[in-house]
Amino acid sequence: MKEINIDLMIDDYLNGKLSKKALIAFEKQMLVEPELAEKVTISKHLFALYNTDEWEDIKVLNNVGIAYQEYLLSGDAKKIKLAIKTAQNNYKR
Repeated sequence: MKEINIDLMIDDYLNGKLSKKALIAFEKQMLVEPELAEKVTISKHLFALYNTDEWEDIKVLNNVGIAYQEYLLSGDAKKIKLAIKTAQNNYKR
């Protein structure tokens, strides 16, 4: 299976969207492919951690986190941190 198809199958499996036939086939596949079973377990934990049922939600959350991280490491953020530190030092005097 292609990687994207596997992700969609896992998503459908965890959300109960597989037909009975597809569900049985997928569970058999997990028995013979430990890597797939591990990926399903990780996905299940991610869904619980992010309290979401859709991969798209996780991608959005991750993109927001990356954007915050990039900003916090930016020159603008460093200037703001320096201004706050300077103000704190001046206030203590």
